[in-house]
Amino acid sequence: MVRIHKSVCENEDVTVFWNQGVHRDREITANRPDIIIKNKKVKICVLIDVAVHADTSVTQKEAEKKLQYKGLCVEIQRKWNMNCMVIPVITGATAMVT
Repeated sequence: MVRIHKSVCENEDVTVFWNQGVHRDREITANRPDIIIKNKKVKICVLIDVAVHADTSVTQKEAEKKLQYKGLCVEIQRKWNMNCMVIPVITGATAMVT
């Protein structure tokens, strides 16, 4: 059975959050990625952040996004006991992607 809420879609194994922050014990400035996929069955959490960057340094922006959400990944690993990974989806204004 799938439950759907304004910003949450959930079944027995997977929960998908969008436009929703993660409650945490410590102060973390970047706590609201665009999409969070929490797979309870395989114990992995994926943070997806989507952005359109003005210039052509798409690779650099991807590295910045990974660094930006590193603290949140550590907090998720500690609090939810799951592996965590960040997937930045960056498109340049000239439609450049990696």
